[in-house]
Amino acid sequence: MNIKEIAHSLPFHKHQIYVKEWQPDPIHGANQACIILIHESLGSVALWKDFPKQLAEITQRRVFAYDRLGFGQSSTLTDSLKPNFVQLEAEQSFTQLIQYFKLDKFIVMGHSVGGGMASSCATIFPTQCKAVIVESA
Repeated sequence: MNIKEIAHSLPFHKHQIYVKEWQPDPIHGANQACIILIHESLGSVALWKDFPKQLAEITQRRVFAYDRLGFGQSSTLTDSLKPNFVQLEAEQSFTQLIQYFKLDKFIVMGHSVGGGMASSCATIFPTQCKAVIVESA
């Protein structure tokens, strides 16, 4: 099974959000919900290692992972995180990702603080979010 890996740079205000996509080729069940991964506190797309690729292979779904602003290959931030940064992530960067890729249904998985963000994403997109997976939240 071939998995295409595609890197994207999403514009977000004056910043860029780095997104990596793993796409089964050919895509079976194109109407299936994709899976979106949200990394832990100090993580990045790179720290998921080969997990997203394996997830795409096993599930035959598109998988997305992105570097939150200030982490990995996304734009750096000069401001400190606000107390409500978990909710803001769901409202801002995650929303940009959903709109950019025109995702009408998804499964969101978060690790550590990403688990809290995944839960927030599900509350903001209750009809689009088909499942939430949290690990070590």
